[in-house]
Amino acid sequence: MKIKAILEEKGIRKNIVSVTSDTKLKDVAITLCEHGVGALLVKKPGTEPPHYIGIVSERDLLRIICTDDDFRTIPVEHVMTRDMIIAKGDDPIEYVMQIMTQKHIRHIPVVENRVIIGILSIRDVVNSLLTEKNLQIRHLSDYVGNMEE
Repeated sequence: MKIKAILEEKGIRKNIVSVTSDTKLKDVAITLCEHGVGALLVKKPGTEPPHYIGIVSERDLLRIICTDDDFRTIPVEHVMTRDMIIAKGDDPIEYVMQIMTQKHIRHIPVVENRVIIGILSIRDVVNSLLTEKNLQIRHLSDYVGNMEE
C-alpha cells in the first residue's frame, strides 16, 4: 500500500492545519487541542499558496515548557523543526514506517508534486499496516481452509 492511499482513506488531504512562524506557543497549543492533532505545519507569514518552513509537535512544546517559564510568548519559529523529513505519496507504507522509526519521529508530511498534501502520524501508519496484515492473514487462512475441504 502507498502512503497516498492512507491520506485518501482518512480524508486528510484537504485539511492541513498550520500556523505561521510568528505564532506564540500558547496559540500553537490551543490550535493543537482545537483540531485534535499532534503536529502542525509552520508556514511563512503572508505567503499564498502557503510556504511551509517547518513542523512543530506536542513533544516540541513539552520540551520548552519544561525549560522556560515564559514559554507562552515564544514564537513557534524558535521551537519548530526546520529540516522536515518528508514522505512521498507513492512511498510504500513499510518504507515510511522504517524512516519514522529510525528518525524517531511521530509525524511526517506527505509531498506530491513538490506540494505538501497532508501529515501522517505514526498511529496512522501502524493502523494501516495492521489492517493490511490482518487482511493477508484472513486471505491465507481462507485459502488454507479451502484446500483442506
